[in-house]
Amino acid sequence: HDVQNTWGKLKLMPEWKDKVGIELFTRMFEIAPAVWSEFAWGSGLSSYKNLGESKQFVVFARNFVGMLDLAIETLGPDLEIVERELQQLGYRHIQYGVMPKHYPLMGKALLNTVEHFLGDEFNEHLHESWNG
Repeated sequence: HDVQNTWGKLKLMPEWKDKVGIELFTRMFEIAPAVWSEFAWGSGLSSYKNLGESKQFVVFARNFVGMLDLAIETLGPDLEIVERELQQLGYRHIQYGVMPKHYPLMGKALLNTVEHFLGDEFNEHLHESWNG
């Protein structure tokens, strides 16, 4: 339940889906900058560092986080269920340029995003819970 509990804390922020989505994708592109050019909606922005300036991207990020939220809320005792849900979500998002090689990047970016918002509260135990 650690994953659901920490995720629930993110949901307490105003406009949490927008904030988490922008942070999540920003972190993914920081991890792998070359991936930026592979995403269709990236062409309208000069840099991944200003994702929040694109209304189209914010809607995309909000919807992505909404699907991620659904997956986490249905989480059982392990993260494999969420992983499968996200893979299915990825398959449906091929039109956005999502490919299987992006899954590990997104996983790392998600971990970094949760840690960013929780700060010092994100201890080693929670890190292990999120890493499965």
